[in-house]
Amino acid sequence: MSGPDGGRPPRLPLGPSIEELDAEVARWVRPGQELRWFLRRFTGNPSLIAGVGILLAYLAVAVAAVVYFGSSLTNPPFRATWAEAIPPPGPSATHPFGIASGLGVDVFSEVVRAFPVDLGLTAVAIGIAGSVGVVLGAYAGVRGGWTDLGITFAADVEAGMPPFFFVIVLYLGTELLLPPVTRLYAFPVLFGAVLWPYYARPVRAVAQKVATEPFVESSKAAGGTRGHILLRHVIPNSLYPALAQVPVDLYSIFFVLTVFPYLSCSGPSFYGDLTPLPSPFFPEWGSLLAQGTCYGFSIVSPPGYWWMYAFPLAAIVGLGFGVTLACDGIDRWLSVRRRA
Repeated sequence: MSGPDGGRPPRLPLGPSIEELDAEVARWVRPGQELRWFLRRFTGNPSLIAGVGILLAYLAVAVAAVVYFGSSLTNPPFRATWAEAIPPPGPSATHPFGIASGLGVDVFSEVVRAFPVDLGLTAVAIGIAGSVGVVLGAYAGVRGGWTDLGITFAADVEAGMPPFFFVIVLYLGTELLLPPVTRLYAFPVLFGAVLWPYYARPVRAVAQKVATEPFVESSKAAGGTRGHILLRHVIPNSLYPALAQVPVDLYSIFFVLTVFPYLSCSGPSFYGDLTPLPSPFFPEWGSLLAQGTCYGFSIVSPPGYWWMYAFPLAAIVGLGFGVTLACDGIDRWLSVRRRA
């Protein structure tokens, strides 16, 4: 079939690409209007405001802890008189969170010391898992073929193993190869390597659908490269299943950091070798929760020493709540783009 001039038939227009629309909008948007539009979207998103506010408060406490404690941040003082105190002193004006019997530490001081440690552990683990999983999943969904088959096969094989036990097996396999001081840094990297399939699989499914949308076809017709299309169009519109996975992985990290210190204080001591913490007195919320529960809670007696585990648990739940609200707010923010 030929066109009117005997050559190839003309291509049907696919419509303007997002880049062309952005350029057209920029011609009539007045200076400062984009900022007002941004602030209007932000103030109209209460989940994002609350989540970002909570995370900024946690970050502020973490920075203050690093500045105040300095080099003694990870070396909390141990007092034998506190460790042997039965019953342990509860919250007071001198010790707002009480004293942890058996640990010999001030609970408030240790919870504050743990802020930068736990924020760093969770940020590295989820950052590695999320970035690797989202990029690989989106690339597999767009590329297809053998690339899609290989990435999907690797994700399915790894996701078929329980992540809780898989990360422990990986940690035990590398524990003897690493100096004790670096084991804490290796833990979030291993956890991120275990969790990436849980981001890649749902993102791939959404990316396959996004890749067939008209605005993606328009970008291809306008000469957009595969990397540009992936970063500009596919990933932002395929991100919402990954955002729903972040709070789940956050709590799973603390589950691993809590369960084995708890077993080490209530069962055989070799369970303590499974935790990446350098010592039982290292400030970390999961370890504080485990040991506080071990020393301060009993099923057969009233939980009289509630402060030993309640405050570390509150710090973990507060972080998870802030992350959940922030992820929900980001999803609402991106949904405006998806609807457009």
